[in-house]
Amino acid sequence: MNWKEIKKKYPKAYKSFGNWINRYAYNTDRDLYDFFDEQGIPVSVYHIVRRYGKFFSVKIFNPISKKTVRILSVPFEIRKSRFKMEKQAFLKAFEILEKKVKS
Repeated sequence: MNWKEIKKKYPKAYKSFGNWINRYAYNTDRDLYDFFDEQGIPVSVYHIVRRYGKFFSVKIFNPISKKTVRILSVPFEIRKSRFKMEKQAFLKAFEILEKKVKS
């Protein structure tokens, strides 16, 4: 994760994450699943097999709109990698959290 970019684009969400780190140990990006679960923004990255190939997809619950968000506008090459799709998912989750956090 590019933490400088996240801090700049989503300062309120980044601060919330910093507060979470003070309570829990942060070791890897995998811990972001726990962080966003606690924020009410569960992130799901899952594998799909279709006739035209295998790829990963993302679902994120947006507590503001009460709807599930999907990330579809990324190139197919990125969608082939769980790691790259997780990065896209967490960036979207930070964007949602930025709107959710009061300040």
